[in-house]
Amino acid sequence: YKALKLLSKKIMYENRKLALNYLNEAMSIAEMYKDTIEIAAINHLMGLTYRHWGFSYAAAEYFQQSYILSEKIGRKDVSGFDLLSIGNVYYDLKKWQEAELYYRKALQLFENKDDLPGIAVSFNNIGLVYQESDQPDSALLYFNKGLEFRRKQKDSTLIGHSFWYISTAYVDLNKFNLGLYFANLSESYFREYYSEIKNPDIKHIPLAINYFKGKLFQQNDKSDSALHYWNKAIELGHLTPDLTSYYYAAYREIAKLKTEQGKSEEALILLKEAIQKASETHFNEEMEKLYLQTADLLEKMGNYSESA
Repeated sequence: YKALKLLSKKIMYENRKLALNYLNEAMSIAEMYKDTIEIAAINHLMGLTYRHWGFSYAAAEYFQQSYILSEKIGRKDVSGFDLLSIGNVYYDLKKWQEAELYYRKALQLFENKDDLPGIAVSFNNIGLVYQESDQPDSALLYFNKGLEFRRKQKDSTLIGHSFWYISTAYVDLNKFNLGLYFANLSESYFREYYSEIKNPDIKHIPLAINYFKGKLFQQNDKSDSALHYWNKAIELGHLTPDLTSYYYAAYREIAKLKTEQGKSEEALILLKEAIQKASETHFNEEMEKLYLQTADLLEKMGNYSESA
């Protein structure tokens, strides 16, 4: 059953249904042997699978079960990541206060164990909550705390990830040059160490950086540069369209720019292509935005029947 668990981890982001089948089979065997450690680990993996599938409440139940079992057997290091995962579900649901509560509980556990990776992730996640709550100064403070602990880990890709967070905070503070500096710094780390990335949760960062740089140049009225980076984002996302919502956001931005340039037909083709790709993923919020933008464009084009 340990082999089944490992196999599910390898295919979790490629074939979620098959991964769940493996996990359910592994769970049956682990329960037969009353292996609490493995039962907790399998619950956590099932939570991750359901979360990335977009089933937040099912994910929360599995994370909670994993947390209860990990606490029962005294595995505080593991239960800390269960708390982070529960916080992530609340974050997905845009319940910022609840998310922060779980992130801080996790942080306390990790600090007691001097767990550097856990401390870094907790600080970054708290920073994300502040960012979503329109408190960029506080977000920047926590992102820098996260960077401090990631430097201690000496993991170049994680350091690059922290630079990306810091970049977004500076943009929120309307400091374009600093935002672009840290975005470029982050991209340089990922370009050099991309093949070493094993964590699927940060594999999307190079794509996100290009989308983000496009937004930076758009805000400074440099549409040609913005278009260049959005096209790069889409190019990076073609092989893994279910990796990040930034892929579809880049489609929307290019379509918007094409519409403003009077190229409505080109914009419509892009939006329909994005809708087709998004329909095969769990990015429901992006799907809604794409449909609304498409309907609005069709209405402007005088195609009222299709827009309805």
